Amino acid sequence: MVNKKRQELFSIVLGIILFMLLLVPYIMAAFYANLSADDWMNIAKVNGENGNGVLDKTLLWVTDIYLNWQGTYSGSFFTGFGGMIYQYGGGMRWIHIEYAFAIILFFITFFALILRLLRTILGPEYKKGIACISATLMMFIILHDYNVSEVFFWHTGLCMYTLPICAGLMMFSLLLNERKNRTVTLICSLLALISVGGALNIAAAVCFGCLSYLVFVYVKKENYIQSIIIFVFAVMGAMINVAAPGNYTRHSGNGDGFNIVSSIQYALMGVCKRNIGFCIGYSMPFLFLIALLLYNFVLRAKLPTFNPIIMGLVFIALEAIIDFPVYLGYSSDFFPVRCEFLSRIVSITLMLLWLIDFISWYGEKWGRTIDINRQFVVLTFVIILIACTPFWHSEEAKSYFPVRIYLDLASGELRKYENANQMILEALTNAENEDVVIEVYEYSNVEYMEPLRLSDDPNYWVNRGMLSYFSNVKSISVNYK
Repeated sequence: MVNKKRQELFSIVLGIILFMLLLVPYIMAAFYANLSADDWMNIAKVNGENGNGVLDKTLLWVTDIYLNWQGTYSGSFFTGFGGMIYQYGGGMRWIHIEYAFAIILFFITFFALILRLLRTILGPEYKKGIACISATLMMFIILHDYNVSEVFFWHTGLCMYTLPICAGLMMFSLLLNERKNRTVTLICSLLALISVGGALNIAAAVCFGCLSYLVFVYVKKENYIQSIIIFVFAVMGAMINVAAPGNYTRHSGNGDGFNIVSSIQYALMGVCKRNIGFCIGYSMPFLFLIALLLYNFVLRAKLPTFNPIIMGLVFIALEAIIDFPVYLGYSSDFFPVRCEFLSRIVSITLMLLWLIDFISWYGEKWGRTIDINRQFVVLTFVIILIACTPFWHSEEAKSYFPVRIYLDLASGELRKYENANQMILEALTNAENEDVVIEVYEYSNVEYMEPLRLSDDPNYWVNRGMLSYFSNVKSISVNYK
């Protein structure tokens, strides 16, 4: 008994250490980030509203966006409110804190959801230590080759995508909690409303997630009234988002028509490409390790099984449904990096469920338990690291984003990026009703950070847009040497 407790404690500590190693570089990078492109225009537009005070101006701006641009009511609120805090004295320090807060919130809410999901599925066989390691490995698979610039270090993207996603993750964690009462139902309903007020693919994911959980509790013959209430709130919020006049004004202004058939094809192809990418290359050893860690506990839980092929096809269809609004909105095969963030979260979560089902299915036919202890876990992890040794010493390893952030912090590359941005912004702030031409001799293009996006062309849309914020300037031109 004492030995098992030590093994559990060891696993929890190992999981937390790995979790912090992955989280820390993103938090540190947040304090070098900046505002970019649309951010300055949004601040100027919110500040230009005829309201009194931060909240009044923000609400007026949300209404304007809803009527003329898009239905993302909660994302627009976060964007406007954060911009007003910056304008009213918060400055760049507020933006840095907001970035760091959102990053921490995402890590914690995703981590908590995976732990709660495994507890719900495994029941008495649930082990917190193994769940911690599995959740951290899943986080690594999501982030290791994903450029987070548009969801962590771009204020508009963070407000429209990351914060609503965090609200959804938090809602599902509470939904899976065994203790359900009116307070939990109210909180989940509010979180659902916030989450579906982000981008439309988030609304689709939350609604389908709530519907799936409703079916789950109904089949288990549990009290499903609370699940119905939360689902209704999610659908209501999604309908408010979809019904926004701005969605159709904006789309008609682009001159594109809706092509449903092509959008379905693009969604299916995108899902297949993403999942194949997870299953080959250097994500595969970590997926294998997750399966190995969960193997015995899944077998002992004696879960109901489904045909893995059919379940895989169902999951692919679900992912395609979530991606579909994006392809339909752009009427092409273009899929923005910021939209990929949610898709990767959904993919890796469904992949975990598929692995659990596959283990149960395999165990029913041929499986038998294996002895997993602390030495076995460490040895397996070391073997995987050794197997990846050629990778870790390659240029490809240095291109993986958590590694790259550590390297850029150590080399001072992020400091150079921050200094160049500050120099440009100071020049614009200190200008006095003049045409500003800025010569930049050293600008670090840090891929996972959003640049200011200013051009040497004064008529470029970002240059012209920033004039709405820097009203003391006639025109802006930035020459990068």
